[in-house]
Amino acid sequence: MQNEALHRVREQLLLRHVGGAIVEMRSFLAVYQHDDIAVGLDAVVADYELMSGYWQQGYRDPQLPENYERLLHRLYQLYVRAERAEFFKKSAFLSGIRNRIYFYKSQRDWSPSFIRSELETFVSELAMADLEPPHIAKERRTFLYADHQHRMNDLFDFLWTSDVWTDQTGEAFEQMLLTPTIDSRDQQLMLSAIMLSALNAFDMAKLRLLAHVYRQSQDEYVRQRALVALALAADVDVAAVFPEQQQLISELLDDEDMRREVMELQMQLLYCINAEQDHEKIRNEIMPDLLKNNNLRITRNGLEEQEDDPMEDILHPEESELRIERLEESFHKIVDMQRQGADIYFGGFSQMKRFPFFQEASNWFVPFYFEHPGIADALDSQHGEVFLRKMMTKGTFCNSDKYSFVLAFKQVISHLPQSLREMFDRGEVSMEEIEMETETLQSPAFIRRFYLQDIYRFFRVFHQASHLVNPFDRQDEKLKRVLFLNSDIFTHAALGKQLVGVASLLMKQQRADLAVELLRRVGAEHQGFQYMMLMGNALSRLRRNSEDSQQAYQCYLKAAELKPQNERAHQALARECFLRGEYEDAEARYDTLITLNPDKRSYRLNKAVCMINRKQAAEALPLLYQLSLDDADDVKVNGVLAWALTIVGKYDRAEVLYEQLTDANPNDESPSALDAQPSPDNLLNYGYCLWFMGKNEDAAKYFKRYVVITEQPALSVISNEKELLEQKGITEPEMLLMLDMIS
Repeated sequence: MQNEALHRVREQLLLRHVGGAIVEMRSFLAVYQHDDIAVGLDAVVADYELMSGYWQQGYRDPQLPENYERLLHRLYQLYVRAERAEFFKKSAFLSGIRNRIYFYKSQRDWSPSFIRSELETFVSELAMADLEPPHIAKERRTFLYADHQHRMNDLFDFLWTSDVWTDQTGEAFEQMLLTPTIDSRDQQLMLSAIMLSALNAFDMAKLRLLAHVYRQSQDEYVRQRALVALALAADVDVAAVFPEQQQLISELLDDEDMRREVMELQMQLLYCINAEQDHEKIRNEIMPDLLKNNNLRITRNGLEEQEDDPMEDILHPEESELRIERLEESFHKIVDMQRQGADIYFGGFSQMKRFPFFQEASNWFVPFYFEHPGIADALDSQHGEVFLRKMMTKGTFCNSDKYSFVLAFKQVISHLPQSLREMFDRGEVSMEEIEMETETLQSPAFIRRFYLQDIYRFFRVFHQASHLVNPFDRQDEKLKRVLFLNSDIFTHAALGKQLVGVASLLMKQQRADLAVELLRRVGAEHQGFQYMMLMGNALSRLRRNSEDSQQAYQCYLKAAELKPQNERAHQALARECFLRGEYEDAEARYDTLITLNPDKRSYRLNKAVCMINRKQAAEALPLLYQLSLDDADDVKVNGVLAWALTIVGKYDRAEVLYEQLTDANPNDESPSALDAQPSPDNLLNYGYCLWFMGKNEDAAKYFKRYVVITEQPALSVISNEKELLEQKGITEPEMLLMLDMIS
């Protein structure tokens, strides 16, 4: 929980009230001692009083707005420093990093110029090592990579625990991230650290850096990391203090290619948060078939291939072929999920992050390379190097999963059957179904996908992630960070059409509430047929109040006007009218649908239901008889026909149909009988039919079965059709007696 005194400082900052923020910051410092922050506050106060003094004397300073803005930003920097200092005190993990990096500066110079010199020196020394004889070069490269990775781990910790930067610091690091003289892997890792820092405390200098790197970098891996960080780090909550955010992002969105990438990123983020659900689907629906149909078994000594039973080929010659078909079908389901954007490896690889390698925060974000000191010895083993190199080059894994794969492979290779190890050594083992061409894997979409998976795994699995601001926070019902296009900062007229696509995905993920919020951002120029159908569907599914229902109706009405011959629009409109209880209007809509598609039986059946609800059951009978004549076994038609016959008093005919529809012994209350019961509506309506016929005991048995299956209160049997019961002469005492029998 945030310090209450600091919370009051933040409130004044968001009101853009420099004087109020100074007062509250002084109150905070009176209780919590922070000498360096107090010195900074004194400097702000001196400048503020100077500015205010000139203004009080009537001087009109044309620079006053800019000066006031600078003071506001300086106060924000002090607030962040204080907030982070208090927060770090509460975490041994964070304070340990802070002490190691910041308080022992004598061990290392953290100035941007020195950091750049170190990074450039590594590149040049690596190039020089290649000029040495092979055995010396290998030893030299091993040393350089080990020393450099240690330094990069420290730099990563320095960056992500950094306070708010000055503009000069931001510009210095921006140049580092754009120069070709620094290794791309180092630039990518630095961007991940900057993202974590900006997530935990908004920093305009860092956000500006991310936007510039995304726009200017020639390295696609660097560009895409900058884009992801930019989307997650932008913060609408501090828009009042930093209105530059929206202008900065708006300039990016003016570019059509960048708009397309932003849109793709938004969709990928929404797929990303479904990783657990995708894992459950694989585990519960697909893996059982894979395990059942493969020919391997797991033993304490590893995997062993089971010998085929020779009698199976004689007794069931077709079974082997069917088993292979089922195995391939299950495997292709997983591949198809991945092609659609699902993170199919999260469940498996999340269990493989317990290696000491992943104790270091930076290792979750470092791009995969074979020379990484944490895995280099795995490639020095006697088996599997050819296989590993191919898998890591063409396999569809994110970076952290590649490291997991190599570390796990090192442990299991010796437990595999000898024949399989020899195949690995010869490079004969292949996993072509999950391999892709290098060109595809290096496309912007795949680079982003894998990086998002790295980030998601870090926040879901890293043992210290709870200390950080988590963009995938499950408590955030509004998905504030993930659904970044729902923020005012990303408002752009040209994004309207793309927002409809994002809303469509939200509907598939059962988030109609967020879909409605997003669609309300779409300008009138983009509110075409697809928009109207989607908004109508979202509002109809929400149906929080009568206003939602009315707006859904208006959306469907507009869609039908835009495309008068579109069946889907009229179908949605008819359904909405029915749900609103406007049966006459719904019937008219079904007449239109019957004209558009005379062969669709459901339209005529739904029209008949509307007529019954309008108390025109007798008029609906000819239509229902015709439908029944066309298909005497249609359960839905027979159910509606039986109910219409019940309403008009033709109980004998209705009873015959209900016996066919229920086809169950009402006296049998065993669990198996309950599971086999037909439509609850038919059970309920049959009960009414029997009641009207005077067969009260049998009616009660069907009512009771309905109540058990639907878990509805017994009173619903009376309340559902109270008007009809009264019309049929059922008195209140009789209703209460029936209620007693059911209960």
